[in-house]
Amino acid sequence: MLVSGLLQERTALGGVIRDFQGRTLAWIGTLPEPAIPGDYLQGHGELTREHSMAVRTVKIIARGTEPAETYLAHFVKGVGPAIARRITTDLGLAALDKLAHGTIPENVPEKLHLPLRDACRSKTWEQMAALFLLLPGP
Repeated sequence: MLVSGLLQERTALGGVIRDFQGRTLAWIGTLPEPAIPGDYLQGHGELTREHSMAVRTVKIIARGTEPAETYLAHFVKGVGPAIARRITTDLGLAALDKLAHGTIPENVPEKLHLPLRDACRSKTWEQMAALFLLLPGP
């Protein structure tokens, strides 16, 4: 079974992953050493229980704020790569959660505040970012 998801936390046995459908899974096995919470991972393994997977191979698909940057740059009208990078640099790994709750950096134009907040309240942001991250490039 192949599963992709956002690393929520590292544990002694592996890690806790939230997949792009919003499910939380415990991954049991070795994660790549540089993987930190906020990284987007892809793992191959077998389900051992309903919410646990014994992973055999894991690779890092995107680091830290890349999924949030991808989502903002491609799915929020008026936000391009430069503004998306500026937002995620200012707000960090929880950028989309902070935006959803109205925390917007001062250097972001006023006209983008409402579209950013609304887009980040969407339940589909992780699915959209995952699709962009997992699709092969041109």
